[in-house]
Formats: sequence, structure tokens, C-alpha cells
Amino acid sequence: MADQPTNLPAGFYIIISNLTEVQCAFKRSKKNLKALNCAMSPYPLEKYAAMNANLKASEACLR
Repeated sequence: MADQPTNLPAGFYIIISNLTEVQCAFKRSKKNLKALNCAMSPYPLEKYAAMNANLKASEACLR
């Protein structure tokens, strides 16, 4: 962060770092969801498929 270009406002970097944080949280959630899907594999997964779809939609917003 020390070598930030000076032509961008400081707030911009706060937004970028917050987005990175959110993206990491989604990656962790996705990993947890995969583990949950494995644990639940003998049972119907409609509920988890819906959660996964919501997660994918949220991830798409971050790109």
C-alpha cells in the first residue's frame, strides 16, 4: 500500500481492500459449502444448491 499512485483518492484503496476481504470470505464460504455438500451427499441437496447459486451470484458481483 505504501507505493500507491498519488492520482487516486485514499478512499479508493479502502474500497479495494474491503472488496478483497469480501472475496476471501466468499472463497471460505464456498469451501465450507463444498464440505457441507460432501457431508450431506446421501441426502437431497436442493437447499444447498440454492445457497451455492446465491454464492455464485454474489461472487459474480465482485468480478
